[in-house]
Amino acid sequence: MTKKRSVWKKPPTFTSKKLDWLACVNFDRRLKQFPTAFKVAYVIANQVDEIRNTAFISDAAIADKAGGISVSQVQRSRKLLRDTGWLSWKRTHSANVYRLLSEHVSGVWDSITASNEARKERRRKRRSDWQHRHFTSRPVPKSNGQAGPTGPIPNFETGRTGPVPKFEIGRTGPMGIGRTRPTITLESSRLESLRQEKED
Repeated sequence: MTKKRSVWKKPPTFTSKKLDWLACVNFDRRLKQFPTAFKVAYVIANQVDEIRNTAFISDAAIADKAGGISVSQVQRSRKLLRDTGWLSWKRTHSANVYRLLSEHVSGVWDSITASNEARKERRRKRRSDWQHRHFTSRPVPKSNGQAGPTGPIPNFETGRTGPVPKFEIGRTGPMGIGRTRPTITLESSRLESLRQEKED
């Protein structure tokens, strides 16, 4: 038996972990009625220190960096993020110490992947339905017995139908422009009718 060669994967960086955490917070359907919750989560995650894995920031600073929201909105969003299991904090005299929680990241990330696959499947189904509607359900046009563009063309002088002339390249003219001469191939019945007309 041949052993599968293990592929070494680079461990995720601290920044990529924070981005994954923010993506999961943004996807959480429990927070869709509170748009300020993601703003507060983004500001806190941006202040998290890599060594201590905590963020030390006041409510006034969060409100200012989140686009000028009120302190009461910061407090409500912070409580909602704690109740949904995304962060925890400790009170201090001047500011709060925040810590990001990642217990729900793997489960929410699976939901994100499933949602992406379902969206791709809907897009493939729409494309397949469009192709079926525009290419397979179109009726085939019936032939009316008329000659197509490759058949005989009418002769406007005699009112008869003659063959399509074929042009061959001849010698070049004095200005270097190729002169062409038409060569017409006639059927035997057509030649016979022309000969009789000429004799008449």
